[in-house]
Amino acid sequence: MKAEQQQLDSLKTTYKQLEQQILSNGEAVYKNTQYNRDKNQVTRDSIQAQKELNVTMQDNSLQDLIANTIMYKISLQELLTVIQNAVTETFNLNDSMTQIRLVTQGSVDETKQLMSEYSETAKQLGTTTDAVAASAVEWLRQGNTIEETGELVKASTTLSVIGAMDASDATTALTASLNGYNMEAQDAMKIVDQLTTLDLKYATSSGDIANALSRVASSASAAGVPLERMEAIITVTADQTQQAAETIGRAWNSVIQRINKISAGKDVSDTGKSLNDVDKALQKVGISLRDENGIIKSSSDLLDEVAAKWETWNRNEQSQIATAIAGTNQANIFRATMNDYKEVLEATTIAENASGSATERMAIYTESLTGKLNKFKTAWTELVNDLNLD
Repeated sequence: MKAEQQQLDSLKTTYKQLEQQILSNGEAVYKNTQYNRDKNQVTRDSIQAQKELNVTMQDNSLQDLIANTIMYKISLQELLTVIQNAVTETFNLNDSMTQIRLVTQGSVDETKQLMSEYSETAKQLGTTTDAVAASAVEWLRQGNTIEETGELVKASTTLSVIGAMDASDATTALTASLNGYNMEAQDAMKIVDQLTTLDLKYATSSGDIANALSRVASSASAAGVPLERMEAIITVTADQTQQAAETIGRAWNSVIQRINKISAGKDVSDTGKSLNDVDKALQKVGISLRDENGIIKSSSDLLDEVAAKWETWNRNEQSQIATAIAGTNQANIFRATMNDYKEVLEATTIAENASGSATERMAIYTESLTGKLNKFKTAWTELVNDLNLD
Protein backbone atom coordinates (compact mmCIF):
# COMPACT_ATOMS: atom_id res chain seq x y z
CA MET A 1 0.00 0.00 0.00
CA LYS A 2 2.83 2.29 0.94
CA ALA A 3 4.57 1.49 -2.26
CA GLU A 4 1.50 2.35 -4.27
CA GLN A 5 1.18 5.67 -2.39
CA GLN A 6 4.77 6.54 -3.22
CA GLN A 7 4.18 5.64 -6.84
CA LEU A 8 1.08 7.85 -6.87
CA ASP A 9 2.98 10.75 -5.28
CA SER A 10 5.69 10.29 -7.86
CA LEU A 11 3.16 10.43 -10.64
CA LYS A 12 1.64 13.61 -9.13
CA THR A 13 5.07 15.21 -8.96
CA THR A 14 5.83 14.17 -12.48
CA TYR A 15 2.45 15.54 -13.59
CA LYS A 16 3.07 18.84 -11.85
CA GLN A 17 6.50 19.08 -13.43
CA LEU A 18 4.98 18.24 -16.76
CA GLU A 19 2.24 20.80 -16.20
CA GLN A 20 4.78 23.40 -15.20
CA GLN A 21 6.83 22.60 -18.28
CA ILE A 22 3.75 22.81 -20.43
CA LEU A 23 2.87 26.13 -18.91
CA SER A 24 6.41 27.38 -19.40
CA ASN A 25 6.48 26.13 -22.92
CA GLY A 26 3.06 27.61 -23.57
CA GLU A 27 4.18 31.02 -22.34
CA ALA A 28 7.28 30.77 -24.48
CA VAL A 29 5.18 29.79 -27.46
CA TYR A 30 2.81 32.64 -26.74
CA LYS A 31 5.64 35.09 -26.43
CA ASN A 32 7.23 33.75 -29.57
CA THR A 33 3.91 33.97 -31.38
CA GLN A 34 3.35 37.52 -30.14
CA TYR A 35 6.87 38.45 -31.17
CA ASN A 36 6.25 37.03 -34.60
CA ARG A 37 2.98 38.88 -34.82
CA ASP A 38 4.67 42.14 -33.77
CA LYS A 39 7.46 41.47 -36.20
CA ASN A 40 4.99 40.76 -38.96
CA GLN A 41 3.10 43.96 -38.12
CA VAL A 42 6.28 45.98 -38.26
CA THR A 43 7.09 44.34 -41.56
CA ARG A 44 3.62 45.10 -42.88
CA ASP A 45 3.90 48.70 -41.64
CA SER A 46 7.30 48.99 -43.26
CA ILE A 47 5.96 47.57 -46.52
CA GLN A 48 3.01 49.97 -46.40
CA ALA A 49 5.29 52.92 -45.68
CA GLN A 50 7.49 51.90 -48.57
CA LYS A 51 4.44 51.64 -50.79
CA GLU A 52 3.30 55.11 -49.71
CA LEU A 53 6.80 56.43 -50.30
CA ASN A 54 6.84 54.87 -53.73
CA VAL A 55 3.45 56.37 -54.51
CA THR A 56 4.64 59.78 -53.33
CA MET A 57 7.76 59.46 -55.40
CA GLN A 58 5.67 58.38 -58.35
CA ASP A 59 3.32 61.31 -57.77
CA ASN A 60 6.25 63.74 -57.61
CA SER A 61 7.75 62.21 -60.69
CA LEU A 62 4.40 62.44 -62.38
CA GLN A 63 4.10 66.09 -61.37
CA ASP A 64 7.57 66.78 -62.67
CA LEU A 65 6.75 64.92 -65.85
CA ILE A 66 3.55 66.90 -66.32
CA ALA A 67 5.31 70.18 -65.57
CA ASN A 68 8.16 69.37 -67.91
CA THR A 69 5.72 68.29 -70.59
CA ILE A 70 3.77 71.53 -70.28
CA MET A 71 6.96 73.60 -70.39
CA TYR A 72 8.18 71.63 -73.35
CA LYS A 73 4.89 72.10 -75.14
CA ILE A 74 4.88 75.82 -74.40
CA SER A 75 8.49 76.18 -75.53
CA LEU A 76 7.75 74.14 -78.64
CA GLN A 77 4.69 76.26 -79.37
CA GLU A 78 6.72 79.44 -78.94
CA LEU A 79 9.41 78.06 -81.20
CA LEU A 80 6.83 77.10 -83.82
CA THR A 81 5.32 80.57 -83.59
CA VAL A 82 8.74 82.13 -84.06
CA ILE A 83 9.40 79.88 -87.06
CA GLN A 84 6.01 80.74 -88.57
CA ASN A 85 6.71 84.41 -88.04
CA ALA A 86 10.14 83.97 -89.55
CA VAL A 87 8.58 82.45 -92.66
CA THR A 88 6.20 85.41 -92.86
CA GLU A 89 9.17 87.74 -92.36
CA THR A 90 10.86 86.03 -95.30
CA PHE A 91 8.00 86.86 -97.64
CA ASN A 92 7.86 90.41 -96.29
CA LEU A 93 11.60 90.65 -96.74
CA ASN A 94 11.25 89.69 -100.37
CA ASP A 95 8.75 92.54 -100.84
CA SER A 96 11.12 94.97 -99.10
CA MET A 97 13.99 93.87 -101.33
CA THR A 98 11.85 94.54 -104.37
CA GLN A 99 10.93 98.01 -103.08
CA ILE A 100 14.57 98.82 -102.34
CA ARG A 101 15.58 97.80 -105.84
CA LEU A 102 12.85 100.00 -107.29
CA VAL A 103 14.02 103.00 -105.28
CA THR A 104 17.77 102.55 -105.63
CA GLN A 105 17.74 101.04 -109.13
CA GLY A 106 20.41 98.67 -107.83
CA SER A 107 21.26 95.20 -109.02
CA VAL A 108 20.28 92.01 -107.25
CA ASP A 109 23.75 91.65 -105.76
CA GLU A 110 23.80 95.27 -104.59
CA THR A 111 20.40 94.85 -103.01
CA LYS A 112 21.51 91.66 -101.29
CA GLN A 113 24.52 93.50 -99.90
CA LEU A 114 22.21 96.17 -98.51
CA MET A 115 20.00 93.50 -96.96
CA SER A 116 23.07 91.98 -95.34
CA GLU A 117 23.91 95.37 -93.82
CA TYR A 118 20.32 95.77 -92.64
CA SER A 119 20.51 92.34 -91.01
CA GLU A 120 23.55 93.47 -89.03
CA THR A 121 21.68 96.60 -87.99
CA ALA A 122 18.70 94.48 -86.98
CA LYS A 123 20.88 92.26 -84.79
CA GLN A 124 22.45 95.28 -83.12
CA LEU A 125 19.05 96.80 -82.36
CA GLY A 126 17.23 93.58 -81.44
CA THR A 127 14.68 93.94 -84.23
CA THR A 128 14.00 92.14 -87.52
CA THR A 129 15.61 92.58 -90.90
CA ASP A 130 12.21 93.19 -92.43
CA ALA A 131 11.49 96.04 -90.00
CA VAL A 132 14.83 97.67 -90.79
CA ALA A 133 14.34 97.17 -94.52
CA ALA A 134 10.82 98.64 -94.42
CA SER A 135 12.16 101.68 -92.57
CA ALA A 136 14.98 102.01 -95.09
CA VAL A 137 12.49 102.07 -97.96
CA GLU A 138 10.70 105.05 -96.38
CA TRP A 139 13.93 106.98 -95.85
CA LEU A 140 15.22 106.18 -99.33
CA ARG A 141 12.00 107.41 -100.89
CA GLN A 142 12.60 110.80 -99.28
CA GLY A 143 15.73 111.18 -101.36
CA ASN A 144 18.28 110.21 -98.73
CA THR A 145 21.45 108.48 -99.82
CA ILE A 146 22.20 104.90 -98.80
CA GLU A 147 24.73 106.18 -96.25
CA GLU A 148 22.27 108.68 -94.79
CA THR A 149 19.58 106.04 -94.72
CA GLY A 150 21.79 103.83 -92.57
CA GLU A 151 21.99 106.56 -89.90
CA LEU A 152 18.32 107.40 -90.16
CA VAL A 153 17.20 103.77 -89.88
CA LYS A 154 19.14 103.33 -86.64
CA ALA A 155 17.59 106.48 -85.20
CA SER A 156 14.00 105.78 -86.23
CA THR A 157 14.19 102.12 -85.16
CA THR A 158 15.55 103.15 -81.77
CA LEU A 159 12.76 105.70 -81.38
CA SER A 160 10.21 103.08 -82.39
CA VAL A 161 11.41 100.62 -79.75
CA ILE A 162 12.02 103.02 -76.86
CA GLY A 163 9.00 105.20 -77.60
CA ALA A 164 6.71 102.20 -78.15
CA MET A 165 5.80 103.57 -81.57
CA ASP A 166 4.91 101.93 -84.84
CA ALA A 167 8.02 101.96 -87.04
CA SER A 168 6.25 104.01 -89.71
CA ASP A 169 5.03 106.56 -87.13
CA ALA A 170 8.54 106.87 -85.71
CA THR A 171 9.92 107.54 -89.18
CA THR A 172 7.22 110.15 -89.86
CA ALA A 173 7.77 111.93 -86.55
CA LEU A 174 11.53 111.99 -86.94
CA THR A 175 11.23 113.19 -90.54
CA ALA A 176 9.03 116.14 -89.52
CA SER A 177 11.43 117.16 -86.74
CA LEU A 178 14.52 116.92 -88.94
CA ASN A 179 12.90 118.80 -91.80
CA GLY A 180 11.31 121.38 -89.50
CA TYR A 181 14.64 122.30 -87.97
CA ASN A 182 16.66 121.81 -91.19
CA MET A 183 18.80 119.11 -89.62
CA GLU A 184 20.92 116.45 -91.30
CA ALA A 185 20.77 112.66 -91.11
CA GLN A 186 23.65 112.53 -88.64
CA ASP A 187 21.58 114.67 -86.24
CA ALA A 188 18.75 112.14 -86.05
CA MET A 189 20.21 110.14 -83.16
CA LYS A 190 20.83 113.39 -81.29
CA ILE A 191 17.08 114.06 -81.33
CA VAL A 192 16.33 110.51 -80.18
CA ASP A 193 18.86 110.89 -77.34
CA GLN A 194 17.16 114.09 -76.21
CA LEU A 195 13.68 112.57 -76.31
CA THR A 196 14.86 109.47 -74.45
CA THR A 197 16.55 111.51 -71.72
CA LEU A 198 13.41 113.60 -71.18
CA ASP A 199 11.39 110.39 -71.14
CA LEU A 200 13.48 109.15 -68.20
CA LYS A 201 13.07 112.38 -66.22
CA TYR A 202 9.40 113.18 -66.74
CA ALA A 203 6.00 111.48 -66.83
CA THR A 204 5.77 111.39 -70.60
CA SER A 205 7.17 109.01 -73.19
CA SER A 206 9.70 109.75 -75.92
CA GLY A 207 7.10 108.57 -78.41
CA ASP A 208 4.58 111.16 -77.22
CA ILE A 209 7.16 113.95 -77.25
CA ALA A 210 8.18 112.95 -80.79
CA ASN A 211 4.56 112.85 -81.88
CA ALA A 212 3.83 116.33 -80.53
CA LEU A 213 7.11 117.74 -81.81
CA SER A 214 6.35 116.59 -85.35
CA ARG A 215 3.25 118.82 -85.34
CA VAL A 216 4.99 122.00 -84.26
CA ALA A 217 8.62 121.65 -85.39
CA SER A 218 8.25 123.69 -88.58
CA SER A 219 6.43 126.60 -86.90
CA ALA A 220 8.72 126.56 -83.87
CA SER A 221 11.85 126.61 -85.98
CA ALA A 222 10.54 129.48 -88.10
CA ALA A 223 9.65 131.42 -84.92
CA GLY A 224 13.15 131.00 -83.49
CA VAL A 225 12.31 128.44 -80.79
CA PRO A 226 15.34 126.14 -80.37
CA LEU A 227 14.72 122.41 -80.68
CA GLU A 228 15.67 121.69 -77.07
CA ARG A 229 13.37 124.43 -75.78
CA MET A 230 10.45 123.15 -77.84
CA GLU A 231 11.05 119.60 -76.62
CA ALA A 232 11.12 120.91 -73.04
CA ILE A 233 7.90 122.91 -73.49
CA ILE A 234 6.12 119.85 -74.87
CA THR A 235 7.46 117.64 -72.08
CA VAL A 236 6.39 119.96 -69.25
CA THR A 237 3.01 120.66 -70.86
CA ALA A 238 2.36 116.93 -71.13
CA ASP A 239 3.58 116.39 -67.58
CA GLN A 240 1.28 119.11 -66.25
CA THR A 241 -1.86 118.56 -68.31
CA GLN A 242 -1.69 114.81 -69.17
CA GLN A 243 -3.29 115.61 -72.52
CA ALA A 244 -2.72 113.60 -75.67
CA ALA A 245 0.44 114.23 -77.67
CA GLU A 246 -1.54 115.27 -80.75
CA THR A 247 -3.48 117.82 -78.70
CA ILE A 248 -0.34 119.33 -77.19
CA GLY A 249 1.45 119.48 -80.53
CA ARG A 250 -1.45 121.18 -82.28
CA ALA A 251 -2.00 123.55 -79.35
CA TRP A 252 1.57 124.84 -79.34
CA ASN A 253 1.61 125.03 -83.12
CA SER A 254 -1.47 127.27 -82.86
CA VAL A 255 0.09 129.39 -80.08
CA ILE A 256 3.34 129.94 -81.96
CA GLN A 257 1.59 130.80 -85.20
CA ARG A 258 -0.58 133.28 -83.29
CA ILE A 259 2.48 134.89 -81.71
CA ASN A 260 4.02 135.24 -85.15
CA LYS A 261 0.91 136.95 -86.49
CA ILE A 262 0.72 139.31 -83.53
CA SER A 263 4.40 140.17 -83.92
CA ALA A 264 3.92 140.71 -87.64
CA GLY A 265 1.11 143.20 -86.93
CA LYS A 266 -1.67 141.23 -88.58
CA ASP A 267 -5.17 142.43 -87.81
CA VAL A 268 -7.03 139.14 -87.39
CA SER A 269 -6.36 135.60 -86.20
CA ASP A 270 -7.22 132.43 -88.12
CA THR A 271 -10.64 132.48 -86.46
CA GLY A 272 -11.31 136.03 -87.65
CA LYS A 273 -10.91 137.66 -84.24
CA SER A 274 -9.12 140.98 -83.99
CA LEU A 275 -5.49 141.03 -82.87
CA ASN A 276 -5.20 144.83 -82.79
CA ASP A 277 -5.43 145.10 -79.02
CA VAL A 278 -3.10 142.21 -78.14
CA ASP A 279 0.11 144.23 -78.49
CA LYS A 280 -1.41 147.01 -76.39
CA ALA A 281 -2.50 144.52 -73.70
CA LEU A 282 1.01 143.13 -73.50
CA GLN A 283 2.58 146.58 -73.33
CA LYS A 284 0.40 147.40 -70.33
CA VAL A 285 2.13 144.66 -68.33
CA GLY A 286 5.58 145.55 -69.61
CA ILE A 287 5.84 143.04 -72.46
CA SER A 288 6.98 144.26 -75.85
CA LEU A 289 6.86 142.22 -79.05
CA ARG A 290 9.91 144.06 -80.41
CA ASP A 291 13.34 144.74 -79.02
CA GLU A 292 14.95 148.18 -78.60
CA ASN A 293 15.92 148.16 -82.28
CA GLY A 294 12.37 147.48 -83.39
CA ILE A 295 13.16 143.93 -84.43
CA ILE A 296 10.47 141.34 -83.72
CA LYS A 297 11.45 139.08 -80.84
CA SER A 298 11.58 135.35 -81.32
CA SER A 299 8.74 133.37 -79.79
CA SER A 300 11.25 131.77 -77.46
CA ASP A 301 12.43 135.14 -76.13
CA LEU A 302 8.84 136.32 -75.75
CA LEU A 303 7.89 133.20 -73.80
CA ASP A 304 10.95 133.59 -71.57
CA GLU A 305 10.04 137.21 -70.87
CA VAL A 306 6.44 136.36 -70.05
CA ALA A 307 7.55 133.51 -67.79
CA ALA A 308 9.99 135.77 -65.92
CA LYS A 309 7.15 138.12 -64.96
CA TRP A 310 4.39 135.52 -64.64
CA GLU A 311 4.43 135.26 -60.86
CA THR A 312 4.33 139.02 -60.45
CA TRP A 313 0.85 139.13 -61.96
CA ASN A 314 -2.35 138.23 -60.17
CA ARG A 315 -4.57 135.45 -61.45
CA ASN A 316 -6.79 137.75 -63.50
CA GLU A 317 -3.80 139.33 -65.18
CA GLN A 318 -2.33 135.92 -65.91
CA SER A 319 -5.61 134.84 -67.48
CA GLN A 320 -5.72 137.98 -69.65
CA ILE A 321 -2.14 137.52 -70.83
CA ALA A 322 -2.68 133.83 -71.55
CA THR A 323 -5.74 134.59 -73.64
CA ALA A 324 -4.01 137.48 -75.42
CA ILE A 325 -1.00 135.40 -76.42
CA ALA A 326 -2.46 131.92 -76.88
CA GLY A 327 -6.06 132.67 -77.74
CA THR A 328 -9.14 131.42 -75.92
CA ASN A 329 -8.85 127.79 -77.04
CA GLN A 330 -5.23 127.30 -75.97
CA ALA A 331 -5.15 129.60 -72.92
CA ASN A 332 -5.35 126.72 -70.42
CA ILE A 333 -2.37 124.88 -71.90
CA PHE A 334 -0.38 128.10 -72.06
CA ARG A 335 -1.21 128.96 -68.44
CA ALA A 336 -0.29 125.46 -67.22
CA THR A 337 3.11 125.70 -68.89
CA MET A 338 3.81 129.21 -67.58
CA ASN A 339 2.98 128.03 -64.06
CA ASP A 340 5.88 125.58 -64.27
CA TYR A 341 8.24 127.39 -66.62
CA LYS A 342 11.20 126.88 -64.30
CA GLU A 343 10.84 123.20 -65.12
CA VAL A 344 10.85 124.10 -68.82
CA LEU A 345 14.23 125.77 -68.38
CA GLU A 346 15.56 122.77 -66.47
CA ALA A 347 14.23 120.34 -69.08
CA THR A 348 15.90 122.43 -71.77
CA THR A 349 19.26 121.99 -70.04
CA ILE A 350 18.64 118.26 -69.71
CA ALA A 351 17.91 117.97 -73.43
CA GLU A 352 20.96 120.04 -74.36
CA ASN A 353 23.23 117.72 -72.37
CA ALA A 354 21.65 114.46 -73.53
CA SER A 355 24.07 111.98 -75.02
CA GLY A 356 24.03 108.20 -75.35
CA SER A 357 20.80 107.64 -73.44
CA ALA A 358 19.02 105.97 -76.36
CA THR A 359 21.91 103.58 -76.98
CA GLU A 360 21.99 102.55 -73.34
CA ARG A 361 18.28 101.78 -73.29
CA MET A 362 18.49 99.85 -76.56
CA ALA A 363 21.20 97.66 -75.01
CA ILE A 364 18.68 96.65 -72.35
CA TYR A 365 16.04 95.91 -74.97
CA THR A 366 18.32 93.70 -77.07
CA GLU A 367 18.86 91.45 -74.04
CA SER A 368 15.12 91.01 -73.50
CA LEU A 369 13.18 87.97 -74.69
CA THR A 370 11.63 89.98 -77.51
CA GLY A 371 15.02 91.20 -78.60
CA LYS A 372 16.45 87.68 -78.60
CA LEU A 373 13.50 86.26 -80.52
CA ASN A 374 13.97 89.00 -83.09
CA LYS A 375 17.62 87.98 -83.38
CA PHE A 376 16.43 84.45 -84.19
CA LYS A 377 14.18 85.84 -86.92
CA THR A 378 17.09 87.85 -88.26
CA ALA A 379 19.29 84.75 -88.33
CA TRP A 380 16.56 82.95 -90.29
CA THR A 381 16.26 85.70 -92.88
CA GLU A 382 20.05 85.82 -93.19
CA LEU A 383 19.97 82.11 -93.98
CA VAL A 384 17.30 82.67 -96.62
CA ASN A 385 19.31 85.52 -98.09
CA ASP A 386 22.43 83.34 -98.22
CA LEU A 387 20.46 80.64 -100.02
CA ASN A 388 19.45 83.20 -102.68
CA LEU A 389 15.74 82.72 -102.04
CA ASP A 390 14.75 85.99 -103.65
